[in-house]
Amino acid sequence: MQCAHCHSPGGEVPPFLFTDYRFETPIEDAGITSNVEEIKSRFNSTTFGFSMPLLGRTILHEEGKTLLFEYLDSL
Repeated sequence: MQCAHCHSPGGEVPPFLFTDYRFETPIEDAGITSNVEEIKSRFNSTTFGFSMPLLGRTILHEEGKTLLFEYLDSL
């Protein structure tokens, strides 16, 4: 997973929803901790326009989901 592909300056995420998930962004500035439930909800979805990642997604990637959720739960 490379969330920063869309979640970075100039990425696909609209400015009003902007979060910066680049590696060099401090965790307290990234917007991850305040959006954990939103991230989980979107990652669990296959609904176009709501799911993450935006492109190439028709089924859940269970291994990726487990990895991401373990990380989010550790924050």
